Amino acid sequence: VSENSARAKGYGRRLMEALLTYCDTHYPGTDIKCSAQSYLFRFYEKFGFKAYGDGYLEDGIPHTGMKRRSESL
Repeated sequence: VSENSARAKGYGRRLMEALLTYCDTHYPGTDIKCSAQSYLFRFYEKFGFKAYGDGYLEDGIPHTGMKRRSESL
């Protein structure tokens, strides 16, 4: 990853942190589900998401259903 890329700058991590803070503040006690591209599985795990169900293809790209329980943070 080039040091000038968005990944190297941590934009995704900061965006996810802001999203989860917003959800925890405005929707306490609510679980969050997402459809994660499988190669990002570990990224979402870092934020308390756990895989559920079987993997599937969406637009030809492997995906995994993931859920974060409200008490994760």
